[in-house]
Amino acid sequence: MTTPSRPFDLTDRVVVVTGGNGGIGLGMAHALGHAGAKIAVWGRNTDKNSAAVTDLTDADIDAYALEVDVTSEISVENGFVNTLAAFGKVDCLIANAGMGFPGPVHTLSFDDWHRAIAVNLDGAFLCFRAASRYLIDRGEGGSLIGVSSTSAIHGAPGNQGYSASKAGVLSLVRGLSVELARHKIR
Repeated sequence: MTTPSRPFDLTDRVVVVTGGNGGIGLGMAHALGHAGAKIAVWGRNTDKNSAAVTDLTDADIDAYALEVDVTSEISVENGFVNTLAAFGKVDCLIANAGMGFPGPVHTLSFDDWHRAIAVNLDGAFLCFRAASRYLIDRGEGGSLIGVSSTSAIHGAPGNQGYSASKAGVLSLVRGLSVELARHKIR
């Protein structure tokens, strides 16, 4: 019996998915894993991380989870080091972790505004910085993917911190695509 070919083959690639323990992130982890990638799930909630790894391994996907807070430089750096220890390399990082605080702007606290910016935009920056340092040093290229939202373009009435931070992610990715192209990093 022949093994069916994969239309998109990621065999032996290692992908970090922040917020990969649920929702869109877990969906991406499944799709990438079915294409042959090894998946490093980064999330703050260890119970959700464990459940995600069980879900992925039950689907015959090589997966590993780490408790990583993308708003913390130390946590992101340690997450990257520990992912390298587990899988030996990283080929792609998907900055997917995100959150919002829905409600009218006149009742939005400054702390909630900052928390949305910290997770959605600062988190993407910290993860991309760690991954780009490694990928540039490795010299083999790679991929950085930032998950944004249509809210970045159209706005999100009642969720201003979310839409503003996701617009920032778009700008960050555009700038990085030009800056890192010479290193074969998409």
